[in-house]
Amino acid sequence: MTAILTVTVNPTVDLSSEVETLRPHSKLRCEPLCREPGGGGINVARVCQRLGAPATAVYTAGGATGAILHDLLMGESLDGEAVSITGETRESFTIFEQSSQRQYRFLFPGPNVSEEEGAALLSVIENCEPVPAYVVASGSIALGLGEDFFARLCALSNTLGARFVLDTHGPALRRAVAAGGIDILKVNLRELRELTGLSLERESDQLEAARGLVADGSCRVLTLTLGDRGAYVTSPEGSFRAQGLTIKTVSAVGAGDSFLGGFLSRLSRGDSLKEAFRWGVAAGSAALLTPGTQLCEADAVNELLSAVKVVPVSLPA
Repeated sequence: MTAILTVTVNPTVDLSSEVETLRPHSKLRCEPLCREPGGGGINVARVCQRLGAPATAVYTAGGATGAILHDLLMGESLDGEAVSITGETRESFTIFEQSSQRQYRFLFPGPNVSEEEGAALLSVIENCEPVPAYVVASGSIALGLGEDFFARLCALSNTLGARFVLDTHGPALRRAVAAGGIDILKVNLRELRELTGLSLERESDQLEAARGLVADGSCRVLTLTLGDRGAYVTSPEGSFRAQGLTIKTVSAVGAGDSFLGGFLSRLSRGDSLKEAFRWGVAAGSAALLTPGTQLCEADAVNELLSAVKVVPVSLPA
C-alpha cells in the first residue's frame, strides 16, 4: 500500500472532443474522441503518480462503463482497487468550440450507491496494510450515500492514524467540516462562501475566513484556490500566498485535482508546507496548458516551478 490512498465514490469516464461551432438541430462533426479515467480521487492519484509519488486509488465501478474505467486505469499502471456496484459508472462529456475558444462541460449525476456498497468501500480502507499516511476523499458524493459519508470516512481515517484530506462540495462538505478531524481541506472561493455564509468580496476577508476555519479546529491545514489569482494555504505554523501565473489557458478542467496531487506528492515526501504548496500551484497551473480533461504533465510542472513565487502572509489574528 502506498503512502497516498485516494477514494472516489462517484468516478467517471471523461469523454472530450472539439467542434468548429455548436449549432442546434445540426449534425456536428467532431474531432477524434479522447477518453480518460476521471473523478476527483482518481485524478489526484494519477497526478501523484506522474510526479513520482505512487498512490492507490479506491473507487466504485459498475456496468460496462465501470469496466472501461478499470481498463483505462490499468493502462496507466495505476495501483487501484475497484468496489463493485450494481449501478452503471457515469460518463461526462466536454466539448471545445474552436470558433469561440469556449469549453462546454456536461456532467451526469451517476449511479445510486447503496449503503451496503458504501460499507464495502469503507471496509477496503479499514483493512489497508500498512495504513496509508494520507486518505484523500475527492469529488462529488454518490447518489444513495448519506451526506455524512465523508465525515464517516474522516472518522475512520483518524482511528487508523491516517491523515484525512477532503476536496468536495455541498452538504457533504458542510457535514464533514462540522464533524471535524480533517487534516487538509481544499476549497475554492465558492466552497469557502458555502462554509462561512459570507460574501467574501475582498481578498483580506477570504484569507481571514480561511484562517478562521483552521483556528476553530475545522481542519489543520486549509488550501484556498482562487483560479487565475493563484492560491493560499494556511496552518497553525504559518500562511502563504502565491499569485497566479501568466499563461494561456487551454482548459481549466482538472486544475484543482492537479493542484491537490502536486501538493500531496511533496507532503508525502516530507517537504515543508511552503514547498509542497509551490508544487501544488505549479501543478494546477500546468493543468491549464492541457486540452480537454487532461491533467498536468510532469515536464510542464517542472518548467513552471521556478515561476511560482510563494510569500508569507500576515493578517490580524
